[in-house]
This record gives sequence, structure tokens and C-alpha cells, in this order.
Amino acid sequence: MHEENLPMINYFLRNEGFTIPKPIFKQEFLIGLEKAISVGNFAILAKFLRKTADDFEEICNEAGIRSLVKRISAQKKDLEKLHGCFLTSDDLSALQFIVGLSSNPMGDFLEVSGPLYYLSEIASELEKNTENISEIILISSILWVYVNSFELTLHFIDRKLINHIEDKKIPLNRNIKPFYNVERKSSLSHASAERIHHTLCNLMGADPNKFDSILSHSSKTKGFRNKVSHSNLFFDSQKRAIVTLSGEECSISEFLKEYYRINAFLIKWLELSIGCNIDDPEVTEKITTGLKEYYSIYSTRYIKHSRAGLTPHFYNFVVSIRKGKGDEYLMKQRIKRKILRKRPLPKRHCWRK
Repeated sequence: MHEENLPMINYFLRNEGFTIPKPIFKQEFLIGLEKAISVGNFAILAKFLRKTADDFEEICNEAGIRSLVKRISAQKKDLEKLHGCFLTSDDLSALQFIVGLSSNPMGDFLEVSGPLYYLSEIASELEKNTENISEIILISSILWVYVNSFELTLHFIDRKLINHIEDKKIPLNRNIKPFYNVERKSSLSHASAERIHHTLCNLMGADPNKFDSILSHSSKTKGFRNKVSHSNLFFDSQKRAIVTLSGEECSISEFLKEYYRINAFLIKWLELSIGCNIDDPEVTEKITTGLKEYYSIYSTRYIKHSRAGLTPHFYNFVVSIRKGKGDEYLMKQRIKRKILRKRPLPKRHCWRK
């Protein structure tokens, strides 16, 4: 079955955060999951995920897992060998807090590992072909990878915080409400880096004016991302520097420091979700064990959804995806949740959690 014949999986991968790094699974698993989702029945999906957990060794691609680990481990070693650790103590505190929000951190592994694998693949290819690529193309490509890495990080943190606020019924005070009420027109929309930073600090009990993470107001990592996103940052081959439209300049090494920092941030997130370093000899075994537990938990969760009478909502969502209206359906559900949020929040009814 080809990519175009997996519409449900592709939708979830693209929009829903139901992340499955395809390289670590055999094709039979992807086909089976596609069929299980397409029925729109929680009981059937739960049964499939239970079988996945029980027979995980048969459906996982160990070579794919080893390849993922090898690529990310090599990237980490390069960062540490050539540039040392770029993460601040506040970066580490933020990551520990974010991962701690998960009842099963392997969900974070699935969320982060896929995009990190593909982005590191691009970076690896660029490094291999530095002699065959002009410096303009090389630096411009790295700028593109940098922006995508930062945007993915914002998306991941945004979803973690919004779920935490809803799950724990966090009061919508003046610090939380602006973040919560951001209009997320599509599943990939997110709050601004500044709002995410202030909300994260508020939930952590930290001072946003002093908290030095990649999202802070003074962060060059965020500043570079803003300038590139707004087409205000370019590489000048004659000066061999990155320049802005206003004439400001920064060296390539200065930019690369922030590029390495965002990569180090994502790699550390991955390691915290696994519970060990990516270069640990037992990391593959830990990933396999963690994924088995992860799919077992989701199987149990979907059985509960089925017994709670939520299958019709799931079926309607699947139908809306077939019609190309998946995002529209989710927006309606989110509006309903916001209306409910104006009074004491009832037990969370959203099946996506």
C-alpha cells in the first residue's frame, strides 16, 4: 500500500499529533492501523493497538529503530564534540517540566523523534555535500531547517500546555487566558513564542523576565527564528555574514550556535522521554519496551471511550476526514470546549487525549 492509500494515517501524522515515525514500523502495521482507524470504531482500534502491544517485536522494524538512534546519536556527538552544550539550566528545567506533564512520556518520543529524524537527515545530507553545494544554498538551507525545528518545538510545547490546562482544570487567570484563547484555525496552529513562554513560566512558577530558555524574550534563538520567518534575514556571500534588511549583521558562527541549541533542545527532550541518553547501549530495548506500554495504554483508553459512548464522535470525525473537512470538525469541537470552559470544567470529554 502506497502513501496515497493511507489517508487516515497521513491525516493524523500531518494534523493530529498521533505521531508514528514510519521508519520504525513495518508496512503491515501501517496498513492495519489505517484499516482500524477507517472503521471509526473505538473498540476495533483498541483491539488493534492491543495486538500491536502484544506482538510488537513482529511489527516493529528494529533496523529502523537502530537507524533512528544512530542518526540522532551521531548528531548529538557532533554537537558535543565541536560545540559543547548550548542548553541553559532553564532550558533543562523547562524540558523536565514539559516531559513531566505526560502520563506516558513515550508519547513525547513519538511526537519528537519523527520530525527530528527527518530534519537531521536533511542536515546530514547538507554536511556530506558541502563541497558540491554553494555556500549561499548551504546556509539558506540550514536557515530553513532551523525555522522548521523551532516551529515544531513551538507546536509541541503549545499542545502539551493546552492539554495540561484542560486536564488539570487550571484556572484561566490573566496569565493563562490569553494563551488558552488563541484561535488555532488548524491543528498545526499555535500561540506565539512569547505567549507560550509566559504561560510555561506561569505554570512552572518562574519569573518570565528572568527565565532564560530558548523561548525567552532575550533569546537569540527566538530572535533569529522571528527574523527568518518574516523574511528579514539573509546570507550575504560577499560579507560571509547573515544580514537583516535594516543592515544588522551576525557571523555564521553566531547563527550556528542558535541552530545547534534548538537541535540540542529537541535531542534532550527525546532523551528525557525515553529515560536514558540516546547513546545508551540499552536505548533500543528501552524504546521497544516503552512503545509496547504506550500502545497498551492507548488500547485501554479507547476501550473506555467505547464504553463511555464516544464512538459516534470518532465515527463522525473519520467521515469528516474522508470529506476533507477534518480540521473544520475539530474547530467545532474546540469551540464547544471553550464554551464549556466559561463554567466549571466537566470531566474532559475530548477523545483525542
